[in-house]
Amino acid sequence: SCGMIYTYGQTQDSVDHYRFHQTLMKGISFQGWKKERIVERYPEGRIIVVLPSDPKQHQKKIDDIISAIDCELGYTYRSDDSRSSNKFKTFLYISNHKEVIGFVMAEQIKEAYRLLVSDNENKVNTPSSLKTWCCSETSEEALVGINRIWVLSCHRRKGLATQLMDAVRKHFIFAYTVPKHLLAFSDPTPNGKSFASRYCETNTILVYKWTTV
Repeated sequence: SCGMIYTYGQTQDSVDHYRFHQTLMKGISFQGWKKERIVERYPEGRIIVVLPSDPKQHQKKIDDIISAIDCELGYTYRSDDSRSSNKFKTFLYISNHKEVIGFVMAEQIKEAYRLLVSDNENKVNTPSSLKTWCCSETSEEALVGINRIWVLSCHRRKGLATQLMDAVRKHFIFAYTVPKHLLAFSDPTPNGKSFASRYCETNTILVYKWTTV
């Protein structure tokens, strides 16, 4: 019922599935830290940002969160994937019930490519999983790459993803709000592309291929 594909009877798959199911049903526990970098407060909770230079226990929590949500996003996570560069900033949406209910990992980039609308994209009856996406071969200026974005399933369609993206735009660069047209997204899922298009107010969003540094 949680939507994760796994092999029944395989011990590791079963363990991963159990953890994934618990994550979707209950969220990721977060008791808070004495020193938090709070950037926004909302009735539902607060948004904090975590930097690569933050304490190791903070980084360990981020690693745990990434490994939990990557199953749903379809990523294969490696422990050496993430914040090896000081370009990365992680934004966490913490609920009043001490759970992580939203997550964005953002990085500094210089260029991205315009996503072109294909013929299949315009066909109403074509399943999103079968739609083909193509990119322009000409790069364009971009400032912030959205490496991952996730909201707990039971909190979706409540504006949390928009609040997270607003926080990224306002707080990624000091004293500067990044315009929407300078945002790019890395390998978005169909749902992610749909959200990005709504948020950036265009079907031809910018995309980029994230590589480790």
